[in-house]
Amino acid sequence: MLKKLLLAALLVVASMTVVPQISASASGWGAAGGNPQYDNTADGRTPIAHRCSPISSRQFAGDLTGQDGKGVNATIGFNLVNAAGQTIDLGGCVAYGYSAIVQLNHFVGFAGQTMGSVQHNVKGVAEGRVDSRFSVSYLPANATAVWIETYTRAYTGSPCGMNCAGEPDERKYGWTNRRVVPVSTYVHLTAPTTPAYGGTTGNIQARLVNSSGQVTDPAHCGGTRNTNCVQIYTWSTFSPEGHVVEGWGAGDRYGVGQYRFVSLASGVAAGQPYKIRVTFINGNGAAYRQIEAYTKVWRGYTSNLSIHI
Repeated sequence: MLKKLLLAALLVVASMTVVPQISASASGWGAAGGNPQYDNTADGRTPIAHRCSPISSRQFAGDLTGQDGKGVNATIGFNLVNAAGQTIDLGGCVAYGYSAIVQLNHFVGFAGQTMGSVQHNVKGVAEGRVDSRFSVSYLPANATAVWIETYTRAYTGSPCGMNCAGEPDERKYGWTNRRVVPVSTYVHLTAPTTPAYGGTTGNIQARLVNSSGQVTDPAHCGGTRNTNCVQIYTWSTFSPEGHVVEGWGAGDRYGVGQYRFVSLASGVAAGQPYKIRVTFINGNGAAYRQIEAYTKVWRGYTSNLSIHI
């Protein structure tokens, strides 16, 4: 999964998902609106086009900081799931992609910024204080849990929120995730810090090989290509979930059949376990095959493995 494809997916989901109420701190933003009867269009006044479940009073909320305690520039994607484990949107309908998205601290650089300090845009104009809080309220009644994924970013002069969030940036902070968190839970998220900044992240390099052990190079999904291609993700499988800083990543193709995942959370003496999943997408844009492999990540070390596809 290319980072540009991830950003494009965020934009698509944000434009389609019914959003009862999403909020970030004063220094960030959520989808527009705030009224549980309206969606996330620009004015927040468009009636919901569909609903598969009643609205509830439940919410989930939390905060995100760097491992060094600083505020970070990040996009946070939330996947709500129902009792059957299916992803649903904020109307309670089975859907694909993120159910909700929040952007925090858009005007903060890649190295983070002291909590509570003032952010400034490229012209030096104040843009609110650095904060860490977010919430999604009035969840559909059939929502039972949420998956959470973060994308750390850096301010590079873009003037506004989601439509110009910019490229992900993992020089200092890696991406973190949480798996199957019960709704109505307050979640503390921590972006792992790389060794260059005193942290404990590591990396994975994977190559795709055929049954003869020869490197193979199927087309990679990304940019304008989203059919007849492969997507590659990795995420921590540490158990019990939520007891350490957990990471995830999107495979970045850097050579023939070669992929890398950088700035992955480690912080475990025995190495933090990760699953890598290769998903094959057919000509209709649907997944038809998945291959999984497993490895561990240690501080400052790059784990190498071959994935037989």
